[in-house]
Amino acid sequence: LLQLCSRHIPLNAHLFRLKHVATDKCQACIARQGMPAVEMIPHFLFECPAYSEERHDLDQALGRHSRDLAAMMSNRKGIQEILKYVSRTKRLKETFG
Repeated sequence: LLQLCSRHIPLNAHLFRLKHVATDKCQACIARQGMPAVEMIPHFLFECPAYSEERHDLDQALGRHSRDLAAMMSNRKGIQEILKYVSRTKRLKETFG
């Protein structure tokens, strides 16, 4: 959660800046569509088609606030739903187990 707030989350945009990966592009988008998008927090949470099912659950749980990161981070339910989303995507499993 702290990494999400500080934007130091292990997504490719951040890892590329640290020279830990060769590209800042979202590998899921390249694999699915061949269209690279920079893998930043907004892309991961709100845009990446690879996580549309997980995002649907997030939308259902949070309603109109499901695309507003500041609103989501401002209350317990929003934080819980973000953590569930991250867990369901398994995108950060390699980092966090």
